[in-house]
Amino acid sequence: MVEGEVPSPTALISMVSGGYRPAQGQGAQPPVLESIAAPALDHLCITLKRYLEPEAGDVDIARESLLISVGRGIQNRDNIELASELAAALGGTVCGSRPVVDQGWLPPSRLVGKSGKHVKPKVYLALGISGAPEHMEGMAESDTIIAVNTDPNAPIFGAAKYGTTMDLFELIPALTEKIKQPSVSE
Repeated sequence: MVEGEVPSPTALISMVSGGYRPAQGQGAQPPVLESIAAPALDHLCITLKRYLEPEAGDVDIARESLLISVGRGIQNRDNIELASELAAALGGTVCGSRPVVDQGWLPPSRLVGKSGKHVKPKVYLALGISGAPEHMEGMAESDTIIAVNTDPNAPIFGAAKYGTTMDLFELIPALTEKIKQPSVSE
């Protein structure tokens, strides 16, 4: 966050979509509105050559109600399968933090955070995610955050409603197996 004078004659200010709640922009008094004519842009040195459409993701994680999110604690690409099996058993979707996407273990369409998607699921299960501020910005409005991280001082626990320091490689297979068991009424 920064406060300062807006340079003149022209300034461009941008914000991350969904980065602020509408109530945060409300003031005690309505703002003063002033109409300003747009400046001529003929002298710009930038020319649009073409527009590259980003590849469509297989799922819009911003619309999902249950997200199983993996972080650096998942250790390698092969272990993403553990999260996928749990997500399938729960009817959820796998997503991840920046390190996982940067390694190519998940596509960019599955990135949660400041430079990814802002999500608001009913349940956000964070597996091996430390809780960097950039990640937290993208998932902080989840209804229920559940954290699994072996570091008891991980910042993710500050946002979590429930959490455990149990090793995710012990917890996830046992949890998945328990969920897959037929219920007594079946």
